[in-house]
Amino acid sequence: MESSYWVEYESAANMKRTWVRFDLPRDWMDREQVKSHEFLHEAMPMKNIWVLTGE
Repeated sequence: MESSYWVEYESAANMKRTWVRFDLPRDWMDREQVKSHEFLHEAMPMKNIWVLTGE
């Protein structure tokens, strides 16, 4: 858990996005965990681009 807090603390200085699971281990070989909605939501962020038009 200390490493999760450290990642969050260090990323705050440069505003980098993190995804840590405080105290919850992830089994990367388990297909059900990797194919979950949470994983897809965090792995594929949506970015908006604003285009100014008009006067």
